[in-house]
Amino acid sequence: MKWAWMRPARRILASGLGLGLLVGMVGVLINPWGVMLRLETSLGLDWLFTIRGPRSAPADVMVIAIDDQSAKTLGLPSDTAEWSRALHARLVNRLQAMGTDVIVFDMAFEDSRDSEGDRAFAEALEKSGRVVLFQRLSRPRLSDLGSDDPELEDRIRSERLEPVLEAFRSKAAGIGPFPLPKVPVRIDQYWTFKQGAGDAATLPVVALHVFAKDTLGDYRKEIGHSAQEGETPTDSFNHVAGSLRQHLSTNPSVADSVRTQVLGIASNTSDRNRELMLALFDVHAGPQHRYLDFYGPPRTVSTLSYAAALAGPMPPLHGKAVFIGASNTYQPVQQDGFFTVFSQDDGTDLGGVEIAATAFANLLERRSVRPPPPLEESMLLLSLGLLLGLILRGLPLAWALPGAAFVGVGYLGSAFALFSHNGLWLPLVTPMVIQMPLAIGLTLYLSYARSQHDRTTLQKTFARYLPPKVVHDLADHPDAVGPAPRTAHGVCLITDAQKFSSLAERLPPNEMRALLNRYFKVLFRPVERRAGFVSDVFGDS
Repeated sequence: MKWAWMRPARRILASGLGLGLLVGMVGVLINPWGVMLRLETSLGLDWLFTIRGPRSAPADVMVIAIDDQSAKTLGLPSDTAEWSRALHARLVNRLQAMGTDVIVFDMAFEDSRDSEGDRAFAEALEKSGRVVLFQRLSRPRLSDLGSDDPELEDRIRSERLEPVLEAFRSKAAGIGPFPLPKVPVRIDQYWTFKQGAGDAATLPVVALHVFAKDTLGDYRKEIGHSAQEGETPTDSFNHVAGSLRQHLSTNPSVADSVRTQVLGIASNTSDRNRELMLALFDVHAGPQHRYLDFYGPPRTVSTLSYAAALAGPMPPLHGKAVFIGASNTYQPVQQDGFFTVFSQDDGTDLGGVEIAATAFANLLERRSVRPPPPLEESMLLLSLGLLLGLILRGLPLAWALPGAAFVGVGYLGSAFALFSHNGLWLPLVTPMVIQMPLAIGLTLYLSYARSQHDRTTLQKTFARYLPPKVVHDLADHPDAVGPAPRTAHGVCLITDAQKFSSLAERLPPNEMRALLNRYFKVLFRPVERRAGFVSDVFGDS
């Protein structure tokens, strides 16, 4: 008897665990589907960015926009291909004089133009020593390979870095591509190293190495990586970026020890140098494919027009990274716009140069939008399913539904807080659109099925003793005290079955029962036809 109270609790616990495991496993199995990832990106990530809104970009990063207004101010054509590179030389010299740490041009320099402008630009590159140039990445076609042989399909998949004009490449501090995945159409990700192009360091990564130029020597000492033979001033930053990544990514145990070393750098190292070392380590030891943590709508990253940067007043630029490229607020003339989560209703997209600056700023902050590792994500979905199951099956329905809603709101709040503070991207579509409705729907179905079972059992039990209408009332209102008092008229009918006693003595019980059922059926039918009922039957004793 003392354990009797535990039996219902065990049933409730088993029911809750069963429901929770089912809901959790559905989430775990469905979440990795490609369609769910697309929904998480287009709905879940979109919601997180929208609710979070813009956030401040690092003050160390700035964009100089080559826009339509600058062309008008300078009296130049809107097509920047017709601009003299002497203008770029003037801009580089001015930025260098103001103490800019790295200057990044997000535009192609593949051919020569006017000789004087090209010479002036090359001299400015050499004098600065901190200019990074964009390198275009292309995918060759069969005709480009000089054959239509289907066996060359694998070669077609490889990507090709287009050469930068030698006069500029030899004087620049570094060169790098900046490809953006455009499938699906919206831009959410970028590469730090492009695998299809020989693991080439991309533009933001090369810029980071130039930005950390004064710290790079100390960093290499900390991680036990000396300069490699064959490094030249022309390609050193590209080569070093790849060499350092290979040094750390091929041996996880080395990377772990290096992380400890970098985190424990001596206190006499400045905070800036330490942060730059950690940023470099994150690039070399981290993933090469990352989600962008956007700062907001177009021009959220501090932006200055090209014309103003060339001749107007300038903000302090000492120690900053400056990205130069096409960026128009008037969309019809934007040549390098990309659809992002912060694209405007009027069609204004983020320019490629601002996306490159965003990627660089993310690297500098050591922050990106990061989904949890697959195992942790699966455990999260399974735990959420179990919690929903225990709440929905362990509490009365009137409390269970608000409890499930509270769990949902708490999960959304936690997901938003983690995203806002450190960019952690928890799944939203699978828990909120799949698991939550599934758990509530199954709970309601099980409650309905249980109530129907109880109703049927009640009807069968009381139908032997009470009128059908009373039984139905009790089934419809099982918690009611009883039907309201009322006056009813009844008839007492006395009948006599001849020779009943002798028949009862001779007939087996089953046959006697069948005989009585036929006898009562004749008597009861006229009563039932007139909406009456037989309340009881007594023998004559």
